[in-house]
Amino acid sequence: MAVSVAVKAKGESARPRTSTLRTSGVTRGSRARNTLSAVSTSNSPPAAVTAASSSDVSDVMVKEFMFATKIPAPYLWPPMMFAFLLAVLLSAAPQDQRPWVGVVNGDTLALDNFARDVGRRMELAASVGKADMADAVQAAWTDAVTQSIVKDEAQRRTIYVTDANVDSLLNSSPPDFVRRGFVDEKGRFDARLLRGLLANPDSVVRASLGTSASAERILAEVDGIRASMADLRNRLRTMMTEDRLRQQVLREEFTVDSTRLREAFVRAAERCNVNLVLLPCASTVAEPDERQLQQYHASRSWEFTTTEPIRRFAYIAFAMTPSASDSVRTLDNIRRFLRDINAERTPRKRDSLWTAVASVTRSFTTVLHPDSTTTSTLYAAVKGAARGRAYGPIRDGADYVVVLVDSMSTVSRGRKVYLVRGIRTMVEAGKTTIDSVLTLVDSAATMYDSGEEFGSVAQKFKKTVDLGPWVTPQQKVFGSYRLSDVIHSTPRLMLCDPVDTPEKGVVVAVVVDSLPAGPLPYDAAYDRVREAYRRRQSCLDVRTEARRLASVVKVLPEGTFFVGEKPADARILRSATVDRNGFIGEELFDPAAVKEILKNTEPGLYGPFVGDLGWYMTHIISYEPAEPREFPLWLQLRGEDAVAEQQQEFWTSWLQRQRTTARIIDNRWLTFRY
Repeated sequence: MAVSVAVKAKGESARPRTSTLRTSGVTRGSRARNTLSAVSTSNSPPAAVTAASSSDVSDVMVKEFMFATKIPAPYLWPPMMFAFLLAVLLSAAPQDQRPWVGVVNGDTLALDNFARDVGRRMELAASVGKADMADAVQAAWTDAVTQSIVKDEAQRRTIYVTDANVDSLLNSSPPDFVRRGFVDEKGRFDARLLRGLLANPDSVVRASLGTSASAERILAEVDGIRASMADLRNRLRTMMTEDRLRQQVLREEFTVDSTRLREAFVRAAERCNVNLVLLPCASTVAEPDERQLQQYHASRSWEFTTTEPIRRFAYIAFAMTPSASDSVRTLDNIRRFLRDINAERTPRKRDSLWTAVASVTRSFTTVLHPDSTTTSTLYAAVKGAARGRAYGPIRDGADYVVVLVDSMSTVSRGRKVYLVRGIRTMVEAGKTTIDSVLTLVDSAATMYDSGEEFGSVAQKFKKTVDLGPWVTPQQKVFGSYRLSDVIHSTPRLMLCDPVDTPEKGVVVAVVVDSLPAGPLPYDAAYDRVREAYRRRQSCLDVRTEARRLASVVKVLPEGTFFVGEKPADARILRSATVDRNGFIGEELFDPAAVKEILKNTEPGLYGPFVGDLGWYMTHIISYEPAEPREFPLWLQLRGEDAVAEQQQEFWTSWLQRQRTTARIIDNRWLTFRY
C-alpha cells in the first residue's frame, strides 16, 4: 500500500552510512546470475569451486574421482566468475589474512570454506528441485556459526578428536553418507575403495587411468583426491566433536523430566474408537470489515503474540530492469551454447557439456506430449526434432528455455512424444544497468542523510514509498535474509543500508516501528487476525447445517451408527481411532476436535461441535484411558525414544543460548547477493 506520510523531519541529523552494495568486487562481479547470460539463476559457486564430499551431498561424493573433462566454453565464463574472483582474493591476501565472511567469538570463518559449503548446498538443491541462493547462504551461515560455537566450547572443555579417531571410525563403522558415496559397480559399499583412497590414492588413480595416463594428470587427480579426503576427515571430525560435546553437556546439565514422560505415556495410551460425520466449513467467506476485525482482536488478544521482536519498515524499491543490450547479450550466449552442443558428435561429450551448465542452473526433464497445454510452447518448438539435438531459445513466460531431445515415440497418426532435458534462464541486468541503478540508490540515500523527507526523496525519483510487512530478525523478506538483518540492526527512523533483493530489486528502507516479544497490537497482528476471523466465520456460515446433524444422525438400539441424510460435502468415518496426538483415523489431523472428543469418556452421541476442519457429530463406541500400571512397560518399550526427544530439545535450546551470547560479526553480504 502507498504511504504518504513522512518518516523523517527535515534537518534531522544524518548518520554515517556505509553501503554494502559497492564494497566488494565479488558482489558486483558475480552480479549476472544467469549462466547462459550466463544460464545460472544464482551467483552460487559452480562445481569447479565446490568439493563434493559432504554429508549433505554424499551421493555425489565420488564425482571427485570421475576425472571428467572441464570445457571452459564462453557461456560458462559467468558461472566461473565467482571462482575467478575468489581465487584473486585468496592470492592477493596474505596467508594470515584470508578473506572471511564472519567472526564468531574471535574465530574467523574463511570465505573459501563458506563458499564451498554454499556450492554443495546449491548442487544438492538443484538435484532435487529448485535451488534458492538465499536459503543456501542462510543455512550455510547457521551451520557455520553453530560449528564455530561447538568448536570453541569443545576447546574450552578440552574435548579433542584426533586423526586416529577419525580414521578409526572410517575403517570400522563409516556413517551411512560415506557408505553411499563409495560403492562398487553393483551399488554396494566398497570398503576397499574407501581404504585405498584414504591410505594410498596414488595406486587407485593409476589403476583407474591405466598406463597411458601422463604423470601430470595422475598428479592432478591424486591431489584432488587428497583434498577431498581431507575435507571428508574435517567434516567427520566436526561431527565427532559435536557428538562428544553433546554427550558431556547432557551428562552435566540435563535432567529427565518425569512429568513429560508420563504425559507422553498418556498421549500414546489414551484413545477411543468413534464413528463420526464431518461437515467442512464453507470454502468462501465474505471479507470482514475493520470494525469486526478490531472487535475480534480485542476479544481474543491473548491468541496474537510473538516470541521474537518484530519491526516494520517503509521502503523505496529500485528495480533492476534489464536493458535491450542485456537481452541481446543473453540471447547471444544462448545461441553460442546451442552451437557448441549441436557441434558435438559424440553423446558423451555432448552430455558432459550439457551437464556442466545444467548443474548450476534451473534445469528439468519432462515429456512433451502433443495434447498437453502446459508444454504446448515447448512442443511447438521441437516438433519434428531429431534425437540428440538442442533447440532454442524458446520464450516461455519470463524465461528463455533450451531443450535437448533425448528420445521420441509415436503415439497416433504420426504424432510424436518427446523426452527432453531443459535449461531455463532469464534476462538479467548487466553491469551498465546495475551501475546506473546503484548511482540512483546512492543519490537517494545521500538526500535522506542530508535531511530530506523520505516521501520527498521518493517523489524526486518518481517512486512511491510502500510499507513492508512486520518482520522478525531471521525472516526472509522479498526473497532476501539480508533485509531483515539490516532492519533489526538499524535504529528507528534511520536509513538502512541498501539491500539487493530478488523480488524488489535494490531496497532502500527506513524502520518506522518496533515491538518487543509479547502481545501484538491490532495493526501488527492484522494478517493473523484476519485469517483467524475468516476461518471462524467460514465455520459459522454453516452452523445451520451443523445443527441439522443432530436430527439426522442417530445411534440405533443395536448400536449401529445411522446417518439419515448425508449433508452435502460431509465425510463419514466409521470405527476410527482417536488419540491424543491429534489424529482421527489415518486420514484426519485435527487437534482441536480430538481435544473435544476426549472430554467425553462414556459411549454415546456427542455434538455438533466445531474443530479446525469443520463441524463434528461423533458417536463414541469405546474409550480406553491410560492405565497407570502399564507405564513401566511403556518405559521399557518407548522410554528411550521419549528421553532422546527431551535430550534433543535440551541440546537445541543449549545451542540457541550459546548463540545468543556469542559475539558474532556477519560479513557474508559483502560476497553473496542475498
